[in-house]
Amino acid sequence: MTKLQRQAPIMRASTVFATFAAAGVLLLAGCATAAPASPGESSAPPSAAPSPTPTATATWSSAQPGEPTLALYSDGTLGGFDGCNAFGGTYTREGDAIQLELGFGTLKACMGVDTWLRNAGSAEIVDGTLRVYDLEGDPLGILDESK
Repeated sequence: MTKLQRQAPIMRASTVFATFAAAGVLLLAGCATAAPASPGESSAPPSAAPSPTPTATATWSSAQPGEPTLALYSDGTLGGFDGCNAFGGTYTREGDAIQLELGFGTLKACMGVDTWLRNAGSAEIVDGTLRVYDLEGDPLGILDESK
């Protein structure tokens, strides 16, 4: 075996190592963050005016275990508590009919609490109560208007 043949594997190994080292440096460079803006500068564009905090237009609750509640806000969002977990979403209302689109929510496990409100898909206001239905239109429960 010649001297050149013995050095070939070493040269290939060092070439492979150099290639991986360069790739690693490039990957780490991609993870670097930009320098923060100076104290007088803001990276966000200025907004026209701060958005007002939405106000609750209607709130319903129940004395059932866990005391489930549902609030509808002036900006079309909703917030609720099913007796165990908090949730939020959006709604549309036409007269006394309300379509609910539940979004985010916590997912704790609670013993002895029926979390029926978390399955709401629609509701209707009837004589100061909110009758809540699932996505198929089956009744889930009733909440009383909060004063």
